[in-house]
Amino acid sequence: MDRWVVILILGEFALIIAVSWIVANFMAKREQLRSEERLRIVNRFATPKEVTEFLESTSGRRLLDGMGSSSQRAAAAIVRAVRAGVILCFIGLGFLLFATTGSGSVPAVRGGGVVLLITGLGVIGSAFASKAMAKRVGLLPRTDRQDGDGTEP
Repeated sequence: MDRWVVILILGEFALIIAVSWIVANFMAKREQLRSEERLRIVNRFATPKEVTEFLESTSGRRLLDGMGSSSQRAAAAIVRAVRAGVILCFIGLGFLLFATTGSGSVPAVRGGGVVLLITGLGVIGSAFASKAMAKRVGLLPRTDRQDGDGTEP
């Protein structure tokens, strides 16, 4: 019986990895297609005046709004990472709760819960490290800046 529980947990991990890989590839491909589309649109114009006129039009504004700023994309990526980490932590806690309150002690379920909990905490830690790096390189606004007189803004 224990062998089947281990196989089930490994299968669940494989499914999570496969779904994550598919979603990540889909998002990367979608962003690549959007970038190519924007480049084709910009390459259609012969002069800078035509580009300026297009960007001032309603369609041009929609195109620019769809692109988003790098700070918006960085913030969205950090939020997604925190969300994924919290979800992994709760799934891990659910596994641990099941392992302690379920009928009989199943070490494989407890081990899976520990792995998911630690992975979730790692993802959350990575998100906070990414936030710090994004602030340092200027992708996110810094909140710890001081004015010239040494006071907080």
